[in-house]
Amino acid sequence: MLYEFLRSKPSIMNSIKLLAKCSYEIFLIQMLVIYVYPGSYIKDYIVMCGVDNFIIVEIIQLIVKILVVFILSIYLGYYFNLYYNKFVNK
Repeated sequence: MLYEFLRSKPSIMNSIKLLAKCSYEIFLIQMLVIYVYPGSYIKDYIVMCGVDNFIIVEIIQLIVKILVVFILSIYLGYYFNLYYNKFVNK
């Protein structure tokens, strides 16, 4: 049912195809972003906001990390693919 729903939406299928073309670059960017991700700063900021429960802090930090890595890797991977194809594959 999910596959049929996705197939019926051209904009979703075009987005998936575009991401598939950039998947290697997205993977490379994810490795870099995960390596340089400032986890301790995010954790300190959450604690400064008044959240004292350790489990809640860790869950919020994990959600923020997933979102940041996901958004940055897709954005930077897409543009890295564009520039790579533009300059290297002339």
